[in-house]
Amino acid sequence: IYKDDNMNIQEHLRDKINNIPALPGIYKMMDGEGRIIYIGKSISLKNRVRSYFTGKHDWTKIERMVSLIQDIEYIVTDTHLEAMLL
Repeated sequence: IYKDDNMNIQEHLRDKINNIPALPGIYKMMDGEGRIIYIGKSISLKNRVRSYFTGKHDWTKIERMVSLIQDIEYIVTDTHLEAMLL
């Protein structure tokens, strides 16, 4: 499911991705120094975050960002609207 052939995903990150719930919320992707490199929202956190690590992306900037991700944090919300407000 992960594109391990092209990218080496650290085991702790893989475990975190596999445990993200399929609920609405926001997610923060951080680099190795804990700086936020991307914040996003989704109706299904699990599907959206996982999508960054599977398949081929059309934009090289997304692939570059994914290569910098060292940690992911998320906040579950009751609705997608609440995630937008966050």
